[in-house]
Amino acid sequence: MCSMLKSIGVAVLFLLYALTANAASLIISPTSVERVAPDRAAVFHLRNQVSRPVGIEVRVLRWSNEGGVEQLKPTNDVVVSPPSVRLPPNGNRVVSVVRVSKEPLRSQETYRVVIDELPDPTESTSGAESVAVQHVLPVLFRTPDTSASEVDWRLARSHGWLMLVVENNGARRLRLSDVKLTQGGAVIARRDGFVGYVLPGLTRQWRVGRQDSYSGGLVTLSAKSNGSAIDAQVGVSGR
Repeated sequence: MCSMLKSIGVAVLFLLYALTANAASLIISPTSVERVAPDRAAVFHLRNQVSRPVGIEVRVLRWSNEGGVEQLKPTNDVVVSPPSVRLPPNGNRVVSVVRVSKEPLRSQETYRVVIDELPDPTESTSGAESVAVQHVLPVLFRTPDTSASEVDWRLARSHGWLMLVVENNGARRLRLSDVKLTQGGAVIARRDGFVGYVLPGLTRQWRVGRQDSYSGGLVTLSAKSNGSAIDAQVGVSGR
């Protein structure tokens, strides 16, 4: 059982935000949650936007940094309710997420709430395989004095791509969005919207443009991180 859950966790981690074969039936709000102690509870609002019932299953996984590698593992420290439900056509439901651990919260704890839309049983006789849609939502519990992210930014070249390398040396998870690189007043690379998360102690990188858009020297990085604006001068490492 543990082996199966571990495999599920790895699959969730690497397929996060990937497109699935079927369109999602649910609208979920909010798409991420952060709670400051002593607050230990949060809710997600689910709405079934189709004219047929939708079955869902909900579980929570601990999201951590172990030896420089992101891990998703089963946990009993946080629970969800209900763990499964069938939403009527155009129906609504609230899913609660509660930290039940008796251990004092130290700095921060990060989790992923995984909501699976179950395959429509009426489509199983059509001859085509029905694939469930999966939603993976980050949940953070932290203390009021958790320090902000301390981030090192740099660029790298890789197989013709210009990569933004982000190293989080702080105690708080970093959420990165709306990345733009400019040089000489011209935009040389950008990624609009949500880009990704970086847990404390980890380094991640993302493609932001083609390598030939960069002519050398420093560029100006503009982005949003945990809701705050970022403005930094960054250069390329490596050849």
